[in-house]
This record gives sequence, C-alpha cells and structure tokens, in this order.
Amino acid sequence: MTVNRMRLDEVVSWFSQRGYKQTASYFMLMVKDQAAYDVILDRNAFWINTKMVHGHLGDRLFKELECNVCTWMPDEIELA
Repeated sequence: MTVNRMRLDEVVSWFSQRGYKQTASYFMLMVKDQAAYDVILDRNAFWINTKMVHGHLGDRLFKELECNVCTWMPDEIELA
C-alpha cells in the first residue's frame, strides 16, 4: 500500500509563518500520539499522511500548503 506523506515540521512551519499559531500547535502535538495520527519517524524527520492533513484543511488550503512542503511518496510502506 502506498501512502503519501508530508514533512510534519514543514507543515507546522508553514502554518506558523502565516499566523495560524493554533493550527501549527495542533499539528505539532500529533508527534506525541504518532499512532493515532498516522505519523512516522523516518529519515530523521516526522512524516504525516497527506490524507490526514487534507481532511483538516479542505481542497483550497491543502493545495496551497502542498506547493510549499516536502512530500514523500514511497513505493511501498508496510503498515503494522
């Protein structure tokens, strides 16, 4: 199964730079409960499932965010 992911630190930074401090904090807190929010640590960075981010933002804001953060699309991820 392929899961697209975004660097969580870049998502947090993007919101913070635009003045959405509470939204930035909300996404940063996802690191504490990684399993619940489908967050993984890989390549020295936390990555969040893009579907999770899109579900919180909707199409317009998600597309704007997607253009400004690193996205990782691995060939396969083994989900435990």
